[in-house]
Amino acid sequence: MQLSYLLYGHHTAASKIADNKMLAGQTKQTRFEIPSLNLPPPNKRTLLRDSGAPKTSATALVELVKNLNEGALSETVHPDDFNKVAEAISSIVDINRARKMNSGFVQPLLAKGASGRVHASWMLDTSTGRLACRIPNLQNLPRTASDKHRIRDVFCASPGNVLIVADYSQLELRVLAHMANCSNMRERFLAGGDYHSLTAAQMYHHIQDALDSGEVSVDSIKSKFEPERSRAKAVNFGIVYGKAASSLAEDLNISVDEGQQLIDAWFQAAPAVKQWIERTKADARSQKRVPSLLGRWRHFPLLDNNASRFLKGKCERAAVNFAIQGSAADIVMGAMLQLRRHMRLKEIGFKLVLQVHDELVLEGPSEFAQEANDILHGVMCNPFRQLVPEFNFLVPMIVEVGVGHSLGESKI
Repeated sequence: MQLSYLLYGHHTAASKIADNKMLAGQTKQTRFEIPSLNLPPPNKRTLLRDSGAPKTSATALVELVKNLNEGALSETVHPDDFNKVAEAISSIVDINRARKMNSGFVQPLLAKGASGRVHASWMLDTSTGRLACRIPNLQNLPRTASDKHRIRDVFCASPGNVLIVADYSQLELRVLAHMANCSNMRERFLAGGDYHSLTAAQMYHHIQDALDSGEVSVDSIKSKFEPERSRAKAVNFGIVYGKAASSLAEDLNISVDEGQQLIDAWFQAAPAVKQWIERTKADARSQKRVPSLLGRWRHFPLLDNNASRFLKGKCERAAVNFAIQGSAADIVMGAMLQLRRHMRLKEIGFKLVLQVHDELVLEGPSEFAQEANDILHGVMCNPFRQLVPEFNFLVPMIVEVGVGHSLGESKI
């Protein structure tokens, strides 16, 4: 089968001069023609290399299979051919994932020796102040739901012990609500229920009407209005990570205008967040730095009058992101310090053994699991109790806790 696949991409030389031209928007567009199934060219920048050639990463292959399964295909090709290609690509994705698990986790863990304990390297080398784990990277373990090889079950507590895994729920969004002092977000968090569904109701009038009339409840919005809730969730996290309308449009496979409309609808329901973002950007421009919740600074020396518009925009988005992510790092670090110093935890034999972003893992005797669970929950809900006793969050910190013999069993 020799069918035409037309792909338009951006081609740039790998030199500093060419990179500077790319930052200024001076790119050369190149036309590729690749034998394939006559699929439409990918319209996501994340699926293209800097040269404009298509990527063959797992993400790109999964997107290709998605297009095949959705029937975005040429009518001149028999459906059986599409099915065969989809199966073949899915097999390649599975093989690559298995190879990655083997090389990234299985083999390094087997080489650790007979002690049975894993001692990773930890560094404060992230721009936000979060810890980074290396050799091996235990923060990049596969999710339990998608882990066919059950890698998480390999990490077990010692005989007679259990692992307690506690994870902050929507930490960045709660930090944003606190930092922006947004009454609308506070009300949604205090109301409980699925936050993304409540956001969807405020963004879409027909969902709010269905909610007001009793046609749906907050818990049933996810099943009744799944596309709208998915978009609301994407915008929620897009605001946290400072995504522009173009990036959001790529994620949701919609037009840039539609992406901008979603962002505008979100800010219309939470104007205090918009005002806080603008203040944070203005402070970054004037002071060349931005503080976290506990007063840690990230400096932005490139935010000057000589910087390009592209670079200024990137620095401003990074400033907003640091104010949120850096403050989230403060919260996690504050909880870790309390747990390390907690005398009762030491008395009952529990200690902190792992931190995965917003998730903390303790190990200790199973007979004291409930007491350790309660201590862990209390510390994480009040992470600054020892550092700043009078501090109170404007929205509650919610922590989900699970207990089990392995990371797979105890994951919430």
